[in-house]
Amino acid sequence: MRTKKLAKILLHTTDSIIGNLTDFMLVQLFWTLGSIGATTPYKLHKAMDNAQSFVEYEFNYQTIKRSVYSLASKGFIKRLRNRSRLEFEITRLGKKRLTAIFPYYQSKRPWDGYLYLVSYDIPVKSNYQRNRLRTYLIKIGCALLQQSFWITPYNPTDILSEFSIKYHLPGTILVSKLGKDGSIGDEKIEDLVTRAYKLDEITELYQEFIDTYSNKIKPPNIETTMLEYYKILKKDPQLPFELLPKNFPAQKAYSIVAQYLFQNVFGQNK
Repeated sequence: MRTKKLAKILLHTTDSIIGNLTDFMLVQLFWTLGSIGATTPYKLHKAMDNAQSFVEYEFNYQTIKRSVYSLASKGFIKRLRNRSRLEFEITRLGKKRLTAIFPYYQSKRPWDGYLYLVSYDIPVKSNYQRNRLRTYLIKIGCALLQQSFWITPYNPTDILSEFSIKYHLPGTILVSKLGKDGSIGDEKIEDLVTRAYKLDEITELYQEFIDTYSNKIKPPNIETTMLEYYKILKKDPQLPFELLPKNFPAQKAYSIVAQYLFQNVFGQNK
C-alpha cells in the first residue's frame, strides 16, 4: 500500500475523517483486509505495522496494540478459531461503526421550503458561551452569513432552545424564516446559499475528483479513491436539492464510489 500517501490523506487533511486511534485502527484493518472478512494474525500484525508507520510520530507500537484490544473489547473485531489457524474478523458491529466513521451521501433530503436565519445577542463578557454556541451552530449545519448571523435550511428552533437551556446561555437567540423566493438585500436566496456554504469551492473539488477518477481504463486504487471522496463529502453540507446550483456534481462523484462502497464493502445494495 502507498503508506505515506495514504497517511497524508488520513491524518493531515482539513476536517479529518477519523477522530481517534481506535477508529483509525479499525479502518486500517479494513484496508488491510481488502474486504470485510476474516484475517490471519499475520495480516493483523501487518495492519498494526502499517498503522505505526502512519502515526509513529504520535503513538508507539504498544499504544496501537492497546487500540486493537479496545476494538475487541467493544465487539468491533472478534477471534475465529479453526483447526489450522487463528483468524480475526470485523464483526457486524464493527461494520456498523465503519459506516458511522465515514460520511455518507444522503439521497433523500426532505425540506419544508424555508430558510432559517439565526442571530444571537450574547454579552461579550460571556465569550466562552458565544464560542460554544458558534461551534454548535456549525455542528448542526448552519453557515455564517456575517457576525452573529447564521443560516440553515432546517428549522433549528427546538434544538437551539434545548441547547440554550442545557448550557444556561445568557442573552437571546432569535430564529426567523425566509421563503425560498425571498431575498436579503439585493442578494437572491440561491446566491446567498452558494456564498454562505461555499458551494462554488465544493463544486470545484467534486469536479477535480470526477476528472481524476472517472473513465479510467485501469481501475483506480480503491483506498485512495474513497478517501479522497470522503474528504470532499465531509465538506459538503448536503443541502436540500432545491437549493443546489444547477448541475452540482455531487451525484456524479458519488456514482464513482457507490457501487464498490455498498456492494463490496458493506454488503448493501443502494
